[in-house]
Amino acid sequence: MNGAARRAAGLVAGGMLGVVATLGAAQDGGRRDGGVPPRPTLDQYCRDHLGAPASAVHLGEGIDGWRCAGVENGLWFTEPIDLGDVCARHGGRSLAVDDPDADDGWTCR
Repeated sequence: MNGAARRAAGLVAGGMLGVVATLGAAQDGGRRDGGVPPRPTLDQYCRDHLGAPASAVHLGEGIDGWRCAGVENGLWFTEPIDLGDVCARHGGRSLAVDDPDADDGWTCR
């Protein structure tokens, strides 16, 4: 790969990392109590739960629309995310639902 191609590949990779970082920041909802985010990133939960190329997707309405998406035997699949389990794994916290009709209407407390 020549120098120009390497620079272009680096720019594309850097742009993708920026998009991923932005999506992750949007999922964690900010920090409220001593630096611990009230919502852990769902992508990380899915990777921990299903293994590495899994990610979180929102396929419905409200908090019940969250799914982990992954690949098994070459086929994509999704399974519901248990937000209570997400919070329990996030420092032993409990799920608190602020607005069940909003995709971000939940926190861990």
